[in-house]
Amino acid sequence: MLVLPKDLKPGERRPVVVCQHGRNGIPRNLLDGNTTAYSNVAAQLAERGFIALAPHNLYRGEDRYRWLDRKANTLGATLFSFIIAQHDQMLRWLGTQPFVDAQRIAFYGLSYGGETAVRVPPILERYCLSICSGDFNQWTRKVAATDQPFSFMRTIEWARVPGRLGRRWRTARAGRATARTGGRRTSTINRWPIR
Repeated sequence: MLVLPKDLKPGERRPVVVCQHGRNGIPRNLLDGNTTAYSNVAAQLAERGFIALAPHNLYRGEDRYRWLDRKANTLGATLFSFIIAQHDQMLRWLGTQPFVDAQRIAFYGLSYGGETAVRVPPILERYCLSICSGDFNQWTRKVAATDQPFSFMRTIEWARVPGRLGRRWRTARAGRATARTGGRRTSTINRWPIR
């Protein structure tokens, strides 16, 4: 879903924010004022002069996307292998649009979209900025704790334990690494107020 600012003039190039929904979300969640977690972010960005692109991602249908991830594992890939390819193609397409400033394409993700914000922009150099919202916390506790109400041990998130990742690469560390990636202007922050 592509959202353009009303005051966009012919020949003018504007920055883009790719807005990624979370698990079981859809692009419409980023535009619909009735979905409170997303705060109508795509529409608010367009009102402030940005172009917003809300792509659909594969993490819907609970077990269906998890089985896709497991099948990809047999080939040495993951769900994010597909997501990276999807975003690479979107970035190439955006770069061909006459109203897009291809040097200023940012990424904003909420929840599982926030996890995408940590994993995808460091690999795809066309993103100039990455904002992780809602998936930036103590990953090891979130995945393995049995004494915390927010733990995935209490949910259907059975596929969320990526090997020894908790010992080597917590989301907070990934955020710091993202902020330092190759000297690029990429950073990951906890919250992006749009109110």
